[in-house]
Amino acid sequence: MVGALSIVRFRTAIKDPIDIVYIFWSISVGLAIGSNQYLIGFVGSSFLALILILSNLIRIKSKSVILIINYDYTYEDDVNSCIKRIKHAIKSKHTTNNQVELTLEIKQIKDDILRALNDASFVHNTSLLQYDE
Repeated sequence: MVGALSIVRFRTAIKDPIDIVYIFWSISVGLAIGSNQYLIGFVGSSFLALILILSNLIRIKSKSVILIINYDYTYEDDVNSCIKRIKHAIKSKHTTNNQVELTLEIKQIKDDILRALNDASFVHNTSLLQYDE
């Protein structure tokens, strides 16, 4: 099988590990069927399909949210006191003149904190973006 896999050349970068599983699964089934090992191909495919279905059902994906806050630089402490109650990671902080654009990655957003940020006089605007990691 190693010799057969050495002729496979991936022209694009594979980003998701599950894609590699599908590629090697199809190569293995092709080798099994090509060598008249139908039982091994069927049992192996059934076993791997069951594992993939179960892992897909069990997998808990946490959706990340990007929060962008625009505010005046003089109110840095007020913004920090608002966001310290949520678990976050700072992705970027862009400062021009007296304006700051703070980009945070948040696993779970709390509505009360978002409302407090929007109602604050020192925050110009907020944006929430959801993306798949």
